[in-house]
Amino acid sequence: MYICRNCGKQFRGGSRMDDVLLWKDYLTDNRTVSSLSGQYNCSERTIRRHLRLVVDSFAPTYPKTAILEIDTTYFSRKFGVMLFQDAVTGTILYRKYVRNETNRDYLDGIDIIGGNGTIIRGVVCDGRMGLIQAVDFCPVQMCQFHQQRIIRRLITNNPRLPAGIELLSLSRKMHSLGKKTFTDTFEKWCYKWKTFLNERTLLPSGNTTYTHRRLRSARKSIQAHLQWLFTYEDYPDIGLPNTTNMLEGSNSQLKRALLNHNGLNERNKKKFIDGFLNLKK
Repeated sequence: MYICRNCGKQFRGGSRMDDVLLWKDYLTDNRTVSSLSGQYNCSERTIRRHLRLVVDSFAPTYPKTAILEIDTTYFSRKFGVMLFQDAVTGTILYRKYVRNETNRDYLDGIDIIGGNGTIIRGVVCDGRMGLIQAVDFCPVQMCQFHQQRIIRRLITNNPRLPAGIELLSLSRKMHSLGKKTFTDTFEKWCYKWKTFLNERTLLPSGNTTYTHRRLRSARKSIQAHLQWLFTYEDYPDIGLPNTTNMLEGSNSQLKRALLNHNGLNERNKKKFIDGFLNLKK
């Protein structure tokens, strides 16, 4: 402990804590307030006080050109972040906090990126039909992984019916088969099981309903998205990916990092997410 002879103020010697470096350490995986207090040899209260002093908000990036991968990841039922990532560089260009993802929010994000001078050469997204149809100024790729996930959700990962087993197997081979072979095989499957899928069940009320409704929904999903499932084959020169897997990887990294800091309120979560996205750039 030292004392100033002029003003009498007491202070500790040694180097001061660098808040910016502390914040970067905090954003790194497995660096909790407890571990940081041990690293910097001070109390947890001091660490929290220094972290509050850091001001960090997301800084958007607007490159000359970009292929957008867009998706929303949720951290609770009413708190999520919508991310727009460049599929070429992996850079998060824009983010928006949402309670529910809507086509309007996605389109607003695309407009903001394009309005700041970025030429959008393509968009890769999930199966939101309104969004896919609204983006008409560039090629749009429906994420094949999302399509496979829709099929698994409808007919499970272990279907019992032969028709479901065949459709699940076909969906898993989507990328390796390519557009022509997949389309031809799917049409043959539809013809083969047409009568089976049209079977109806008599209800106690006297009305009838389709017997295999979930299997019919799986068929309808592929039929609705088929036009956009292989867009990447039609534009080989721009390097359009067939999935949003790169963005899914970024979402997973973010969730793992935030998982180490349970108990943050929404304001601090947003600050952490912004800092993490800035650090990733």
